[in-house]
Amino acid sequence: MNSAANLEINWYSSLTVEFELAGSPSMKDLWLEFRDEKGNAALPKAARLTLIHGSDYYVYSITGNEAKGQILLSEFRSIEDNTTIESGVSKPIRVIVDFDKAEISVGAYTLRLRNSTGADTQWCTLTVNNEAANIAEFSRTEPDPVFTKDKVNLNLEVTPSSDTRYTEVGAVFGLEAGQRFPEGTVFTYAGKAYYPAQDQVYIPLGAGGDYSIELDTTQSAGFTEGEVSLNAKIFPMGENAVNSKGESLERSLAMTVKKEKETGLNVELAEGSRIFKADEGRSFKFSVTYLSDASETVEVIPQTKTAEGNYEFSADWKIEQEDSADSNKNGRTKIITVTPPQSIPAGTYRLRFKAAGQEVPYNLIAE
Repeated sequence: MNSAANLEINWYSSLTVEFELAGSPSMKDLWLEFRDEKGNAALPKAARLTLIHGSDYYVYSITGNEAKGQILLSEFRSIEDNTTIESGVSKPIRVIVDFDKAEISVGAYTLRLRNSTGADTQWCTLTVNNEAANIAEFSRTEPDPVFTKDKVNLNLEVTPSSDTRYTEVGAVFGLEAGQRFPEGTVFTYAGKAYYPAQDQVYIPLGAGGDYSIELDTTQSAGFTEGEVSLNAKIFPMGENAVNSKGESLERSLAMTVKKEKETGLNVELAEGSRIFKADEGRSFKFSVTYLSDASETVEVIPQTKTAEGNYEFSADWKIEQEDSADSNKNGRTKIITVTPPQSIPAGTYRLRFKAAGQEVPYNLIAE
């Protein structure tokens, strides 16, 4: 018989134990025992056990009145039809123990799987303490302020401590009531982009630890100036979170937003609205100013918004540009005329203006 490594848990924890069996015993001949460091039966009343038998799940809630302190595997009931296990043992035996604030004291314990021969097949040792999971850090790499269009590097640290529910986690980021992410905001974690929906974004983070996440509003309309409160809600994930019942950790990060930092590139629609009829054949005239003493050409990249919310290149736009008399030693101004293709489909379009090493997006809406 072998023993698993000692586990550190608290009374909110869930844990999964896998027992290897020799031979083919009957379910009626197997039971679980939970004992304290003195060897006394110490069944945690109200704890819930889930037995995984093949692809089926069977549950048992400890009452504290089990005869001889034994939890008979034949007493587990199917979550689908409340029947017991009638077939032979499916190896290995996997049991999820959800303490969920059960009546269990701080101390050392063993969880044993035993059979009618009197021998243990395997046991698991664990220590119960009061160490709770927490968000150890939620901060920014850069100091205040955050600009209306900016890239913000977020630092997040989740410490599971002895709460095994948080050994694997996900995060939901949102803003306080009345605040919104500007359209075009993107979060990036581990090389993957995540976009807010209904002013929240969900990111699976994986194992509890340190995370670096980027919040990017540079391709959006930008935050409104003022105070913004970014909230992080951390959820348990994975097998040990099976009965976490919406449990979460929360922490907020206050940010002061000011006008965007000087980009050296400004784009203004000279006249009219950015909303137009798809079949009207309209042209748009832009005044584009950039901080440069070189008479460089402004690059304009037209894009269309896809059903998935991404932007991709849009062909057949006509783009013309000429120098403006407003150009001087402090900056250049170009008058750029942009004409969409005839009978363009209704939807959202983005013009990406690039000059002087900077980029500014401008959205148009065809109805």
